[in-house]
Amino acid sequence: MKAVLRLAMLLPFAASAQEYPEKPVQIVLPLQVGSASDIAVRVFAERLGEGLKQPFVVENVTGAAGLIGAERLAKSRPDGYTLAALNSSILTILPNIQRERVKFNPFEDFVPIHGIANIPTLLGVNEALPVRNVRELIEHAKAKPGELNYATGGPGSPQHLAGEMFMAMSGTRMTQVPYKGATAAAAGRATTIPRGSRSSRRKGTPAPVLSRLRTEAAKVLPGLKERLEKSGLELWAVPASDLPNVIKEDHARWQRVVREANIRAE
Repeated sequence: MKAVLRLAMLLPFAASAQEYPEKPVQIVLPLQVGSASDIAVRVFAERLGEGLKQPFVVENVTGAAGLIGAERLAKSRPDGYTLAALNSSILTILPNIQRERVKFNPFEDFVPIHGIANIPTLLGVNEALPVRNVRELIEHAKAKPGELNYATGGPGSPQHLAGEMFMAMSGTRMTQVPYKGATAAAAGRATTIPRGSRSSRRKGTPAPVLSRLRTEAAKVLPGLKERLEKSGLELWAVPASDLPNVIKEDHARWQRVVREANIRAE
């Protein structure tokens, strides 16, 4: 099973300035302080600021499973001073589960800057459970259908969908126990913790600004590999040209999981 949560930087789509004056650039992160994505984005923002000689400020805009932060980017002025770090959950899972609530189009409203990091998917169990590998977990779950619980970051979260994928692939049935976020789920002995992260901007951002951001991102990311790995992350230096296809593929993958598991917004 490979449930991937990617993180990337994006911008909103408009504007006409030909320069990128020195003033703070806001990076909206619709995830919790201290989360894996938060760590990756802050390291990345620090290096971008050093390279472009201006401050990059990360603002955690949480709520509504990431919708509030994503909509902040969609409504922001497309001048290059508001960016967002959005993971594949926000870009490709929420639009499949909460179609009525999602007010942005992940394919049309944002322009990608660069991929940043992958957060490896982990499968873990409480040490009191009498299993020591995946085969034993599957056998135990089949012997007790519906009796085993698995922790998630909430209904429709990456952990929830990863759990549904695991059950579909293994022929097991377990019960979801939703927490408020992946960090809380992990503390509750989560069975699945997926990965990911992309950086974006809104459409319409001046071409020179976009070019500078992409060039600097490509320059600094390789140097972050060791720092990211120390935090349990994987460097995911995917260029902007490849990100639209990645988003489409992830969207289609989660669409199948949502449909087959009959997952609905709560």
